[in-house]
Amino acid sequence: MLEIVADKIPALDSINDVAQTVIRPAAGGIAFGAGASAQTVAVDDPSVFFADHTWIPIIVGVVIALVVHFTKAAARVAANTVSGGIAAPVLSTAEDGAPFALAAAAIVIPVVALLLLGLIVTAVAMIRRYARRRARRAVQTGET
Repeated sequence: MLEIVADKIPALDSINDVAQTVIRPAAGGIAFGAGASAQTVAVDDPSVFFADHTWIPIIVGVVIALVVHFTKAAARVAANTVSGGIAAPVLSTAEDGAPFALAAAAIVIPVVALLLLGLIVTAVAMIRRYARRRARRAVQTGET
C-alpha cells in the first residue's frame, strides 16, 4: 500500500526506488528461481546448493529484476525532470493498471482463440458442404 501511494508523489517515488533497489531484485530472484524449478529450493547445505547449480535461476531472476528496476527508476527520474513531476502519478497509474490488463488478457485471449478456432472449423465445414453440393449439381446437370 505504501508503494502505491509513494509512486504517485514525484520526489517520494525516487526515494522509494532507491529503497527498493535491494528488495525488488531479491524478490525477482526468489520468484524466478521458484518458477524455474519443479521443486522448492531448500538450502540445508550451501555446498549442495552451489554444486547442483540451483542458484543459477535465482541469479538470472535477480539480474532481470535489477535491469527492470534500474530502467524504471531511470525513466521515472527522466519523466519527472522533463514534466516537472506531473508524470509521476500518470506513470504510476499506468504501472498499476498494466498488470491487471495483462492478467485479464491472459484469461480472455485463450477464450477468444478458442472461439476463433470454432469459427474456423465451422467455416471449413460450410465450405466443404458447399463444394460437395456444387459437385453433385455439376454431376446431375452434366457440367464439368
